[in-house]
Amino acid sequence: MTQPAAENPSAVLWRSAVVLAAFLLLLHVVAAAEARDPRIIVPHGVAWLHDLAILMLLAGTFAMLTRLRWRAASRIVRLAGCGVLVATAMLLALYPRMLQVFLAAPANFLETDAAAAGTFVRDYLGVQALWPATVALVVGLASCRVRSLRVGRRWLIAGAPLFLLSVVALGRDSPNPVVFGLQDSIRQLWVPRAVPRIKTAVAGATSPLGSPAIDWNSASREARYEHVVLAVLEGVTASDFEAGFIRREQGFFARHQQHARYFDRHYSTNLDSYTALVAMTTSVQVPFRAYAAPERYASVNDAPNIVRGLRGAGFRGLFISTYEHQPFVPNPCDWDKVLDRGDLGDLKGWTSLGSNRMEAATEDRAALPTVVDFMRAGSRSLVLAELVFGHSPEWRAKTGLTPVDYYDRYLTDLWAKLTAAGLASRTLLVVISDHGDRSRSSDPENYRVPLLIVGEGVEPGEDRAFRSHLDLQAIVAHFLVSTAMPAARSAVTFVGSTERWIYGMLIKSGEHAFIDDNSGRLLSEGLPAAEVHAAFQAHVSAFVMAFQPGQR
Repeated sequence: MTQPAAENPSAVLWRSAVVLAAFLLLLHVVAAAEARDPRIIVPHGVAWLHDLAILMLLAGTFAMLTRLRWRAASRIVRLAGCGVLVATAMLLALYPRMLQVFLAAPANFLETDAAAAGTFVRDYLGVQALWPATVALVVGLASCRVRSLRVGRRWLIAGAPLFLLSVVALGRDSPNPVVFGLQDSIRQLWVPRAVPRIKTAVAGATSPLGSPAIDWNSASREARYEHVVLAVLEGVTASDFEAGFIRREQGFFARHQQHARYFDRHYSTNLDSYTALVAMTTSVQVPFRAYAAPERYASVNDAPNIVRGLRGAGFRGLFISTYEHQPFVPNPCDWDKVLDRGDLGDLKGWTSLGSNRMEAATEDRAALPTVVDFMRAGSRSLVLAELVFGHSPEWRAKTGLTPVDYYDRYLTDLWAKLTAAGLASRTLLVVISDHGDRSRSSDPENYRVPLLIVGEGVEPGEDRAFRSHLDLQAIVAHFLVSTAMPAARSAVTFVGSTERWIYGMLIKSGEHAFIDDNSGRLLSEGLPAAEVHAAFQAHVSAFVMAFQPGQR
């Protein structure tokens, strides 16, 4: 019997590239349809063009190598080329459903270490979200074996304009995470290091950590309010809050400004929710990336904190969020209850998301009845509500509301329910944001976040002192038990989001500087880089000495 002629190795590679590109296009189309946001169509299109370009470049490179005269070498190159194409497609298949999140906070995946990647897959994606990569593996292997689809010159000629279009689109930051990572890494090659890397195990540290501990004992006798509610907004800057909330006619602030005080120079210390919450509750700043091996700083949750302090004064503590999965709870052992979406009962009629494990959530107002029931069940309570609306761009696409629009509605409903339950006059409401836009780690204005205190007897007006999340305990104590307001700060240290270890400093006069630890380059200038580096190094060293004794 005559054996079928051996297939041209380059034809196998081109076929595989075309089939995998078609599969990735399908993923982008489905993801864009699921988003229900017309603004995402163009980014998906450009991202796919760059998927196509990557696959075409790889196929073309290996196709040229198959022209080696040694036949065995040609076979090896073909196998290697198919393997590289399939592996690349598996990687590219992971991001289409998360493109909205990536566009909100672009990150260089090439700078991601194993610890951050593990946290991302385990706590953010979830193993079930890896199915597109699995399907890409099956499709890729099949495309290398099935001969029924032939890719001739007409296919390649037709694809040439698309390839050229993808090259033209490289003039801006790509919405494709792989291409963006390459662009960012290439840019960094031309910038000299301004300061050395931060060391995480330096002995002899003398830098003070956080703020002095608060003595909450007097709260058991002298508390002016029986309930404290901390409503932590998600990713809202002070400028957005002031424009869309403070100045809103007939809004929550307009109705309550006679017993509300606004802090207009309050800064977040961290650009991620978990470490920002830790700073609020413990008055200690975590100097590391939030989700890159969070177990390294877990012991900071055992530091003295507002939850434990008020529990000692008879306040029951509730941490609540409407996330389906929330593994990052500050001071987890000190709350009487930690509740998430699974504890809220029937959620029919409330808006929900579920595109990936970390974003799976129901809107924050769904938890209000649970919050009020908890407060009514005891004579004293502390509630920290970590709000989720706005964490993903999907919320606005699905509801048509901006985060500030939604939070005005949320606080209005909360106060109405507290009033109906007879709790409003006995409640101190603290409205604060965890951080600003995570994609702008080197802009100090992005760390300026709202802080609004509302309650009967609160002196109205504005506080213009320079403060940070490390002062929140002392500020709450001032309104709750009439202690002195904390002194204004002379400087605030910042830590950027998990994607890249960026740190910076802002002084009271407004001068600032930010540094990327990986490249050592200055991202913004104004303060001497050496001084900012030295101050942050001292803080890291003191933190390690206090909370990571095994690292010394």
